[in-house]
Amino acid sequence: IGDSPSEHPAVQYGLYFQIPLTPTVSETNIDTTSPSLFSVLTTSLSQSTVQPTADSVSVTSLTQSIDLSHTTSMSSENTISMSKNCWSGILAFWNRTTGVYSDGTSQLNRYYSSDGIVNDTLTGLQWESEMNNTTMNWTDSISYCAKRTTGNLSNWRLPNVDELQTLIDYTRPSPCINITVFPGTQTYYYWSSTNSASSSANAWYVNLGTGGYYYNGGIGSNYGVSATFYARCVRSTGLMSVMCRYTDEDGSALSVADQTVRDSITELVWQRTQSSSTMNQTAASSYCNSLHLNGFSFRLPTIRELSSLVDFNRYGPSIDPSAFPGTSADYFWSSTIYEPNPAYAWLVLFSAGNIDQLGPSSGISTPHYVRCCRDP
Repeated sequence: IGDSPSEHPAVQYGLYFQIPLTPTVSETNIDTTSPSLFSVLTTSLSQSTVQPTADSVSVTSLTQSIDLSHTTSMSSENTISMSKNCWSGILAFWNRTTGVYSDGTSQLNRYYSSDGIVNDTLTGLQWESEMNNTTMNWTDSISYCAKRTTGNLSNWRLPNVDELQTLIDYTRPSPCINITVFPGTQTYYYWSSTNSASSSANAWYVNLGTGGYYYNGGIGSNYGVSATFYARCVRSTGLMSVMCRYTDEDGSALSVADQTVRDSITELVWQRTQSSSTMNQTAASSYCNSLHLNGFSFRLPTIRELSSLVDFNRYGPSIDPSAFPGTSADYFWSSTIYEPNPAYAWLVLFSAGNIDQLGPSSGISTPHYVRCCRDP
């Protein structure tokens, strides 16, 4: 891969982590409660033989130490000064060729379990397969996970909102998670470690069931940290690279004239400006299918793709304003139909980042904004 392996997508985007591992991880200046990170994580990986299971492969004597640091210099007159909106590498592990952008979580050989631990080979995360059936407030949930020793391992923690959302299966009814891999999952709210950008008195949660305004995979922050929800703990086992993500289609700094934005993490190319008006979901799909920019056709994004643009460190709108100027703090359509009722579809509310299948009104006939994307 040449003289600059840290610049190669196969390294940056987690090709290595398609192999199930349980390496040791050393972290420096990193806040795992936030999906947006501004420090470089150096990960040392040392792994002896892994015993294969039906869903794993054999790996022998694999050692790797990588320091991924990526910066972009932008100094020309017509170049926008982009904020350092750098994300953890959690999205980088979702490789498009492995089905990362599908709305489901049934990718072949994605999960394997041992010693009470579910290993996710797509994200490099380890989850407790069973959970405490007692609800707790946010602070107690953080403490609970920090004390866990499942599998005789330490460094368990409450997942951030991006990590927790990777478990959601938008193709399933309640509960919207792989119940074979995660038995006993309650159809209720689960805490993340991520505070709301609008108020430290609120924290993000995921609802894996029904009965709330944000439910069946919805993400919301309208409950205070004193509310009592469930907790599912996680460990990081893979490289979390840190890089500034938005460029033009050639990988250079964005300029005022650019009509599209390339996401260097997901590799999707996005329409830079939103639709000028709201429309129903059917019209939104037609709008994107008829959009042609730089000689390419576009489409309406899935909910997994659209939600990848949310920056949980921002509020009103919760998106990088330099990469996507003029974004309305409002609902945007996805192409993903709500599984229990096809009269509804999933949306992202870019005022805070909520994921919702209803919106302020109801149904796919309700008008909302649109931002189109295309594959690389």
